[in-house]
Amino acid sequence: MVTLICEIQITTSSGTLAFYSAAEIEIERTWNTLTNTAKITLPRKIGRLQGDITKLLKAGDRVVIKTGYDVKLTIEFVGYIREVTAAVPVVIHCEDAMWHLKQLPSIEKGKTNAWRNLTLGVLTSRLVGTKYQIQTQNTALGAYRLTEKTIAKELQKLKEQTGLMAYFRFDEAGNEILTVGERYPLAWANDPTKMVAYHFQKNIIENSLSFKRKDDIKIKAKGIIKIPNGKDKTIEIGDDFGETHTVHYNNMPEAAARQLLEKDLERMKYTGYHGSFTTFGEPFAEHGFVAHLSDIEYPERAGNYYIDKVVICWGNGGYRREITLGSQAGTIIPI
Repeated sequence: MVTLICEIQITTSSGTLAFYSAAEIEIERTWNTLTNTAKITLPRKIGRLQGDITKLLKAGDRVVIKTGYDVKLTIEFVGYIREVTAAVPVVIHCEDAMWHLKQLPSIEKGKTNAWRNLTLGVLTSRLVGTKYQIQTQNTALGAYRLTEKTIAKELQKLKEQTGLMAYFRFDEAGNEILTVGERYPLAWANDPTKMVAYHFQKNIIENSLSFKRKDDIKIKAKGIIKIPNGKDKTIEIGDDFGETHTVHYNNMPEAAARQLLEKDLERMKYTGYHGSFTTFGEPFAEHGFVAHLSDIEYPERAGNYYIDKVVICWGNGGYRREITLGSQAGTIIPI
């Protein structure tokens, strides 16, 4: 029988606190939202800290959460305290490094705040500087002006206008990396260390998956090209009576926007599994990994899928990982 273990390190202004137990830990990590989150519910009895915990912990204190079985711990979250509840049991709400970017201004005197022709790499460096490691590419953005009060809001605007994602992840040492651009690190698709095998008869505990044929999926993709001081252009492709997915593009040529829209439609319409499933805490997986699904009863349905979202639950109910699938691995084309 395996034993659940955890280690929660919180760096405060007066030193580092370490907790080796928790009533419950819930972590949500995905590329689809700007901020990844964690919620730590402490035991009702936490020794000498009982009653003083809300005074010791402050917003902005750094948090590292490790979970595992027996003696093996894996980093599942790196971030900062957003809020500590005063009720019992104490609940610590955390956000990843995007919490910092929500406090920092995007527009600054003495720096360039508008460009006639800008690339994504230059924009990301201008916003973040050397505060964090950056992973991005030199996608052309055209004319661009900073308009939002904070860096986080500017990154959210970028996502809404161009479809380019911004999210934090971290390496095995806990170093934070700001990724701006693709939904998935494309190099991971061919990296065997980033692929995890899931089997319906072995390590999938429960699922809400459905296997759909491409021709049975009805989707309309709508692209809206935002033109400064002009009338926006709208492009529509796909099925007339399908579910509508809308993407915004910033001052982009219609041909280029249409090409991106076609790639988005390709991502959403495929023959294969759609939905989510629950598995054990190990093996480790995060969004951007590739999940290989296989089934004894339907061997012809075996396939590889990008992972869009992972929710980790650790506590009285065990150690579980809920995996939400994205598109089939190999179907994503770089922007």
